[in-house]
Amino acid sequence: MLIIIKPSTQKKHKKNCAWLLKQCQKRQISYTLVYTTGDFTDDCKKITMLAQSQKRVVVLGGDGSLHLAVNALMGLNCTLALLPQGTGNDFARGFGCTISAWRTAIFSDFSEKIDIGQINSRYFINIAGIGFDAHVVQALQSKPALSALGYSFAGFKHLLGYQAKWLAGRLAGQPVKYHNLITVFANHHYFGGGCG
Repeated sequence: MLIIIKPSTQKKHKKNCAWLLKQCQKRQISYTLVYTTGDFTDDCKKITMLAQSQKRVVVLGGDGSLHLAVNALMGLNCTLALLPQGTGNDFARGFGCTISAWRTAIFSDFSEKIDIGQINSRYFINIAGIGFDAHVVQALQSKPALSALGYSFAGFKHLLGYQAKWLAGRLAGQPVKYHNLITVFANHHYFGGGCG
């Protein structure tokens, strides 16, 4: 089993990490740990390399870590499980499961196919945003949100000063060009720290 962990000092995160490693030992499941560094390209390459021989990959993190894992695992023959530990956990929120249910799913033989979206060379499992949404996410990169309200606060802070840009490209094979404030391609119910 490959376990992808976004490092955190939060007690809940450490507790769930310790639980997962203890469960692997108890069930005699060998595992490899990968700690994300924040460098998408390098982390993606490392995960792809380590996941080649794995049947199950577990993400202990949030939407960003899940996004990283999806991009690293595309084309590989393994299942992906999530133990949500992020700030917003928007993808996980859409299922309405308890932490106990997420824990059970890690070791379950049941798997379910989920649609994956693609824009250019990047894949997404939850949402992909262009325009204002991407601007807010970029602003949060330098000052990570301390709570799920961080995204909403950053959005409000940047809303009045953001200037819409012209967007040109192809959508479903047809050329498009329009003045874009925000375009969101959604594959699930929530984004932006629980906005639905």
